[in-house]
Amino acid sequence: MGRTKRQHRMERAKRIAERFHREAEAFSKDTARQQQMTPEQRLYVGYEIGEASAAAEILSEERTTEKVRALGDHLHRDVQGHIDTLMAHTPADERPACRVGCVFCCAIPVEIRAPEAIYIALRLREERSSAELDALLEKLRRRVAERRGWLCDERWARRQMCVFLQNNWRCGIYAFRPLNCRGWTSTSRDDCASESPVTPHAFVHLATQAAGHGLTRVAAALQLEATSYELEAAILRALETPDAAERWARGERIFTGCDQLSMPDDMA
Repeated sequence: MGRTKRQHRMERAKRIAERFHREAEAFSKDTARQQQMTPEQRLYVGYEIGEASAAAEILSEERTTEKVRALGDHLHRDVQGHIDTLMAHTPADERPACRVGCVFCCAIPVEIRAPEAIYIALRLREERSSAELDALLEKLRRRVAERRGWLCDERWARRQMCVFLQNNWRCGIYAFRPLNCRGWTSTSRDDCASESPVTPHAFVHLATQAAGHGLTRVAAALQLEATSYELEAAILRALETPDAAERWARGERIFTGCDQLSMPDDMA
């Protein structure tokens, strides 16, 4: 990319970052607007604007693999901080029943945003050996080929466990799992086991959805790929695409053709 075009792109990105910063600052000072909102609305809007402002600032600098990595680091660190705070203020008898080894939700179809898939691929390349990556790629290729074209209902009915679920019933990407996984909880293990309607921790669910929407808003404003895709297909594409992070940050549509899901609002 020529210097003039690159300069124009970064100048535009800085203007967008300033716009999101002003939006976040205005909301933080608008106590009258906040007082008119329900607690759920205040949490959602505050988290969404806050994440959007932070993401826009990170992407207003350089468009490198390191910046995409920093974007993912911030997203997960910030969201987990919010979740920890929310849990600390939740009475013990109202906290999620989720525990290590409880894997009912690991068969739920999951959507993931394009930059999340790239971040997970970066972390996997950092933390897995070449042999481990080769084995994972083979599992992902088989799974994606097998389920290509399946609608969400069919994926749900067949109950295939996520390829990242390990033999010890622990998530192999738990530290950097997607927002939709991070925000999906249940107050009753029995409900999960019996496939009854699940009641998630409402504020945790809202927090992760708000952060994800903030990220999507920024990506769309910067004309970056902001669509959501099926988890395993998107991570496979990110792993197989050379320089995926930098190419995404330059505006390439590297996930074109990946499976997408149409999910109910309470599952998305």
